Amino acid sequence: QVPDSAGWVKLDLGNRHTCGLIADGSVWCWGENEHGQLGDGTTTDRLVPTRVGTEADWTDVDAGAEHTCWIRAGGAWCWGRGEDGRLGNNGTADRTVPVAIDPSGSYQAVSAGSGVTCGLRTDANLWCWGLIDRTGRGLPAARRFRSMIWTAVSVGGSMTDPDYGCGIGRAGALSCWGSNRDGALGVPDPLATFADIAGSTG
Repeated sequence: QVPDSAGWVKLDLGNRHTCGLIADGSVWCWGENEHGQLGDGTTTDRLVPTRVGTEADWTDVDAGAEHTCWIRAGGAWCWGRGEDGRLGNNGTADRTVPVAIDPSGSYQAVSAGSGVTCGLRTDANLWCWGLIDRTGRGLPAARRFRSMIWTAVSVGGSMTDPDYGCGIGRAGALSCWGSNRDGALGVPDPLATFADIAGSTG
């Protein structure tokens, strides 16, 4: 059992770091911290859960390969490795503390891959930033992802494989995009870059 581990309500695992949300609204991370992905203001690895800041109104978590993104009071925040604009702050520098991507309160969920991050807004629009079309896009506004109603999103990837993502749309329809290596998109075409998954409309 992880020390002092009572009251956890959400958890997410990155490449070599883990972050979790406690019922009191505080965020705690541990593991590798080379790029500041633990959000504690340092680049020191942590062997036990270490609190991120003093805020207590975090609601959603997603740990990418070497960066982390969360939702606080509806605003999107990211920290860690900034290469390719994956933090969404119009920069590429690493950040060791949370940086506001869009503090307007318009996000309900966020998902971080390796080089790409996607956020689901409260208006059901999906926005992505980072290594998109092989070009680093530093701001969420750089890419609104397809004009459709989204209800959920998840982005995957690793340090050696390109990112891919999947989202649930209206009436439960499932769509995936990005790299189809090893059939990650759920379709047989190895060169596919976007797929509406057959039989996923309910």
